[in-house]
Amino acid sequence: MAIGALQALGKNPNHILIAGVDGTPDALQMLKSGKMIATIFQDAKGQGEGAVDAAIKLANGEKVEKSSMCRIS
Repeated sequence: MAIGALQALGKNPNHILIAGVDGTPDALQMLKSGKMIATIFQDAKGQGEGAVDAAIKLANGEKVEKSSMCRIS
């Protein structure tokens, strides 16, 4: 969607800051070229593993954190 927004803005998007989600190769290239200010990687594998781990803990009567934090770099 962020790449589509950049395309819609045309050749001079300097007055609008664009950020996206998923960290696709195209988005990373636009980030490197300065056309986008940020892209956020969503770790589907890590999210799934965390959900399964939490489900197993709950099934075993263990407590799980209500929220979790992740590293931003």
